[in-house]
Amino acid sequence: MFKTKSFPELFVMLIRLYQKYISPYKGFSCAHRALSGGVSCSQYALEQFQTKKPKEAYKATRMRM
Repeated sequence: MFKTKSFPELFVMLIRLYQKYISPYKGFSCAHRALSGGVSCSQYALEQFQTKKPKEAYKATRMRM
C-alpha cells in the first residue's frame, strides 16, 4: 500500500495525512500557532523531519508540543 524508504519518510507521510484529513476538520489550530502567529505544529514537525536527523527532529518537535 504505502512504501517508504526510511523512517523519517514515514513520519512525513503521517504528518501529511494528518494535515490533509484530520486537521481541517478539528475546528481549531494548535496553541503555538494561535499565540505566535507562526507555522502550525504539524508544519513545524514536517519541516523538522525533512531537514534534520530523526532523533533531532523528534526532540525539536517534542519541545514544541
